[in-house]
Amino acid sequence: MNQTGKAQDKGIFFGWWIVAACAVCISTGIGPFAFVSLGMFVIPFTEEFGWTRTEIGLSLTVLTAASAVSLPIIGRMVDHFGSRLILMPSLMSLGVCLAAIPLFVSEVWHLIAIFLIIGTLAAGTNSIPYVTVLSSWFLRKRGLAIGLAISGVGLGYFYVPLITQYLIDNHGWRSAYYCLSVIVFFITLPLAFIFLRESPVSMGLQADGETSEGEAPNATRKDIGYTTGEVLRHREFWILSSIFFVLSFVLHGLLSVMVPMLVDRGMQTSTAAAVAATEGFFVFIGRIAIGYLVDRIFAPYVAMALFSLSAIGIAMFAAGVVGSMAFLAAILIGLSLGAEVQLLAYLTGRYFGLRTFAATYGLLFAALLTGSALSPLAFGFSHDTTGSYVSILTVCVGINILAVIMTGFLGPYTDWETEGQSDTEKSTE
Repeated sequence: MNQTGKAQDKGIFFGWWIVAACAVCISTGIGPFAFVSLGMFVIPFTEEFGWTRTEIGLSLTVLTAASAVSLPIIGRMVDHFGSRLILMPSLMSLGVCLAAIPLFVSEVWHLIAIFLIIGTLAAGTNSIPYVTVLSSWFLRKRGLAIGLAISGVGLGYFYVPLITQYLIDNHGWRSAYYCLSVIVFFITLPLAFIFLRESPVSMGLQADGETSEGEAPNATRKDIGYTTGEVLRHREFWILSSIFFVLSFVLHGLLSVMVPMLVDRGMQTSTAAAVAATEGFFVFIGRIAIGYLVDRIFAPYVAMALFSLSAIGIAMFAAGVVGSMAFLAAILIGLSLGAEVQLLAYLTGRYFGLRTFAATYGLLFAALLTGSALSPLAFGFSHDTTGSYVSILTVCVGINILAVIMTGFLGPYTDWETEGQSDTEKSTE
C-alpha cells in the first residue's frame, strides 16, 4: 500500500485525466451532436425539402423515445460488462449515423429512421458510462468531478451551434454533418479508448487520489448499494423521476427550437446561434460551479435555486424578448440545464449507491428523455397551429415551477457506511 501511496504522490491524480477526457467525449454525445445540432438544420431542411417543423421535431421525439427505452438496458449492460465495452461501439454507431444523414436523407422518414438508430445503437454515448466510471474514482470530490465531466455537454452546446451554423452558411448543411462525424471518429474514440479506466483499484490507486490504507469507502464500491427492486421501492426514485421528466420537457423543448424561434422574431441566424451558444457556455460554467457547490451544500437546495432561474428565463422568452434580453434569458436557462443531468448523476450515487448505479441512472435518465421526447413534437405543433411558441412557453413556466416544488420534497442522502454494512451482512447470511 505504501507503493500505491508513492505512485499517487507523483504528478496529477489519474482520475483528473479521466475527468478531462470524459468532458471532451461527453461534448460529442447525442445531446449536442444530434438533439441540439438539429436546430441549426431546421431552416435548411425546410427550404430544401419543404418539411414542416412538426415533421422535423418528430425525428427528435423518435430519438429521445428510443433513447429512453434503450438507456435502462444500456445501464444494466454497463453494470455487467463495464463502460468501455459499451461505449466504443456506441460511439462508432453515432459517427456512422451522422455521416449517413447527408449521404442518404432526401425524405423526412429517412431522417426519422436515422435518428431512431442513433437513439438505439448510439444510446451508450450518453453520460451513463462516464459517470459510472467517475463514481468509482471519486467520493469526496465526486460532485466536482462529475460537474467538470458533464460540463462537456455545455461545451458541446457552446461550440456545436457556432461550428454548425458557420459550415451551413459557408459550405452547406451536408458539410456540417460530415464535420460532426469526423470529430466523433478522430477525437472522441481515441480519447475514450486511451483514458477510460473502470476503477482506481485496477490501477493500484484509491478514490480521490487518497493514499490511506484499508478498503475503499463503501460509497465508491460497486458491491454496495440498493438492488434494482429496492430502488424502485424507494421514495426518492419516484420524486427524481417526476422532477426530471417535467423539467426536461421544458428545457429540452426550448433548446430544440431556440435558433428558429429567434429567427422568427427577426434576429439574424448568426446572432440566434450566438444566443444558443451563450446558453451552452453557461451550461458549461454552471456544471462546474454546481459540482463545487453540491460537495458542500445539500444538492436539492442548489437545484431549487437553479430551477427557479430557468422559470424566469422561460418567462422572458414567452414575453417575446430578443437582443440583449434574449442573451440574459439564455444565461438563466443555461444555468438550470447545467444542474439537470449533473444532479441526476450525483443524486443517483448518493441515494442508491453503486451496486446498480448504471441501471438506476439509466432508468432515471429514461424518465428525463421521455420528457425530452414529447417536447419537440409539442413545440413544433404549437408553432404550426398558432404561428409562434408563446403558448407552449407560457405552459412551460408553470411546469418549471412545479419541478421546483417537487425538489423540496427530497430527503437526506443514504449513509452508505451504515447501510452498506447492513447489505454486506445480509449477503453473507
